[in-house]
Amino acid sequence: MGKSKTTLQICRKYIKYLEGDTLKPDVSGIFSRDCFEEWVETRRSKPKQPEESFRRAVTAHIRGTDCRQPFKQEEEEAILAWVRRKGAFDKAFHKNDKRIGNVGFRGLGYHEKL
Repeated sequence: MGKSKTTLQICRKYIKYLEGDTLKPDVSGIFSRDCFEEWVETRRSKPKQPEESFRRAVTAHIRGTDCRQPFKQEEEEAILAWVRRKGAFDKAFHKNDKRIGNVGFRGLGYHEKL
């Protein structure tokens, strides 16, 4: 395995922009099974609770906590709209019987706090 990718690099790989519209990103790919599995594969040691670790890593970038680089403001707005819904992580964790993200994210994003 080569150099590990960061959570932010992996998430940005799954963000799609409509042609000519850089202000409204489609962030649904971050919450896909493919993104989750790629994230797990790039960890140096496999997390004991990969689903919870992935959720925690993504939300840390949303908030800009734990010395994490935050998403761009337009990315953050779209991601917050997605994770504040109930069952935001259902697509990523559909093969597991996990209840992660069932109630939605209630925290403030990095740019919301500014």
